[in-house]
Amino acid sequence: MTLGKTAARRQLGAEMRLLRCASGKQQREMAVVIECDPSQISKVERGERMLKTLEVQALLEFLGATPAKRDKLMSLARVAAQRRPRRSYADKSLPGTLLRLGYMEQDSAEIFCSSGELVPALLRTPAYERVVACHSIDPHPLNENELAVRVDFLSDRQRVLDDTTRRLRFLVGEGALLRTVGDREVLREQLKHMVNVIDTRPWISIQVLPVRAAVHPMLDGSVTGLRFAGGVPDEVFQSTVIGGGIRTNDTAETRKFLDAFDKACGDAPGRERSRALVFERLRRIGA
Repeated sequence: MTLGKTAARRQLGAEMRLLRCASGKQQREMAVVIECDPSQISKVERGERMLKTLEVQALLEFLGATPAKRDKLMSLARVAAQRRPRRSYADKSLPGTLLRLGYMEQDSAEIFCSSGELVPALLRTPAYERVVACHSIDPHPLNENELAVRVDFLSDRQRVLDDTTRRLRFLVGEGALLRTVGDREVLREQLKHMVNVIDTRPWISIQVLPVRAAVHPMLDGSVTGLRFAGGVPDEVFQSTVIGGGIRTNDTAETRKFLDAFDKACGDAPGRERSRALVFERLRRIGA
């Protein structure tokens, strides 16, 4: 899979850090070269800030990069500097962490989602998402325009479901199937949608963890793990009631999540049994 601009920026930052450490240079010395604050170099190395291509070139010369390494990193810099053709969602009703998650999903090679009490966002119907958005902790209810923005943004995120080259795995707590979100019609359409995804998109894995299953870390909250091509560090996002969520790319922390996710999937029923659980719930509310 070709790297997107977010993944390219993160890989460039990681490679620049390795070069700096190998050369024995300090962030403050790099900052002097391109006349910026040392904190900006730290952000570059974490993949949170992009440099101009001329700044990247100057730093690579300062760090003594080989011609081959320079060509590789300049190529990454050009990809990272590209403008992404997408709609603007610079809207206060969308938390910054949620925006970042959506853009990073587009650049990912693999997506792992776990949700215990609600259907994972990437699998939601517009009506289901509207109900969830209406019941946020925000003391000021979203107006119709803000709700439309939220639903449109989710629709854009869900384009990743159509990419047959991307691995997508969902672990859904059975409680999400039992909880009536909105009214019965909203839930009915949501369950039908999940059955359709299982039936028509074999590259997507959906497993349902029964309520009788033992207590497991994946039952606590909604978590999304992302893997990228090109050796870019994994990223994990966890939804929170306040602020939209938290994220980490710490190797130890992301490894804990992926190990726990794999274990939970190993304990959960497979594709056919999970489909049967969704369909049985659908039958009970009147398919």
